[in-house]
Amino acid sequence: MFTECRWSSDVSGSPTTLADETALRRMERHGVMLTSTNQVMAELAVSWSYDFGKTTQTIMYEEILAKLINK
Repeated sequence: MFTECRWSSDVSGSPTTLADETALRRMERHGVMLTSTNQVMAELAVSWSYDFGKTTQTIMYEEILAKLINK
């Protein structure tokens, strides 16, 4: 049995903000921990000083942050 469930709230594909918010609140009421893609990647990286952490940081910048900055 699962003891913890996390949902990356920035990856949903609902057609409206209201649909997103409704779904997120429903999940939250049932114990789902809402998070973001960046947070999941940061937790998986463990440390930015290791090669895996450095690679993860590069991916986060190139695939996520740069696109937000350049909008």
